Amino acid sequence: MSIHTNTTAALVPPWCEPGTRPDRSLVSDGGGGTLSWERIISAAVWAAREDRIEDGRMLPGETTIHVDHQNALDPAAARRLAAELLAAAELVTV
Repeated sequence: MSIHTNTTAALVPPWCEPGTRPDRSLVSDGGGGTLSWERIISAAVWAAREDRIEDGRMLPGETTIHVDHQNALDPAAARRLAAELLAAAELVTV
């Protein structure tokens, strides 16, 4: 099964940067696979979504927000991380 860029263009999550292309993982037998989308919000926070391909149909996955493992944070770092998480949540709920 071949996935063409034109086929996936309408499925690009609205929170992705313009021109973003997915990471593709195809399963040769059965016509399935995944398209993984990611947007870096900051050095510690990013958004991601993994769409599945089943029987030639695209099935959008759930958007998730990820945080790098953090050591103890001082109050300033905690506020910065909270602001980055809030920005990520606002971005992916467009």
